[in-house]
Amino acid sequence: LNPYVNILGFTAPNKFNGLLDEDLADSGFFARALIVREMDDNPRAKEDYVGGRIEEDPDVEFLSRKLYNLYYQGYTPIDRIELQGELIDLPCSDKVKKLFAQIEDDFWHMGEEQKEQNGFIAYTRRGAELVNKIALLLSCSEGEIKEEAVLWAYEYVKRDMKEKILLTSANTQEKTSEGLINRILTMLDDKVGISLAQIKNKIRNHKVENIERAIEYLLEKKVIKQI
Repeated sequence: LNPYVNILGFTAPNKFNGLLDEDLADSGFFARALIVREMDDNPRAKEDYVGGRIEEDPDVEFLSRKLYNLYYQGYTPIDRIELQGELIDLPCSDKVKKLFAQIEDDFWHMGEEQKEQNGFIAYTRRGAELVNKIALLLSCSEGEIKEEAVLWAYEYVKRDMKEKILLTSANTQEKTSEGLINRILTMLDDKVGISLAQIKNKIRNHKVENIERAIEYLLEKKVIKQI
């Protein structure tokens, strides 16, 4: 891979979740991005957490100023952002190369399925690229891209893609029953549960009886479980 710049951002979920629509899905920006969501609105503080501190570094400060200038409209005379140094290649075995090829083919098939379903092909088109980048980052300390890193990245990207499709579908079909179901599914994962009252508080543009029917449907289909 050639060098690339990562941009990290944080925001409140209620504002962000409503941003994903068909236009943004097709534009490719969110297809290239990984979305990490905190499902619990009120998480406990981690007892073993130690706050980090970025030391002042002239190079980091210089790059930060250049990136900050990109925010403003108009013309900003800045130099290219590029790597100053030698590239280090991370080798991988023939088995890993075949695995990468299989993963790329899997995402192509997912794109074919999207043609017949939601139509969010852009999310699937960037899947293999994201797997490649994550596997590379996971392997930096190893000096070699190994199968475990590739498989972990593959599962992570598939989950990310599924969540983006659910969020986009929920916003695109907001007033429909399918949109309501997708909206409920975006609030759940296999670790953090949510109460019926919380769901009703978060979904105020649907009638309470429709929300309850949607939950009963998901329970009946065993998509979710009640504990």
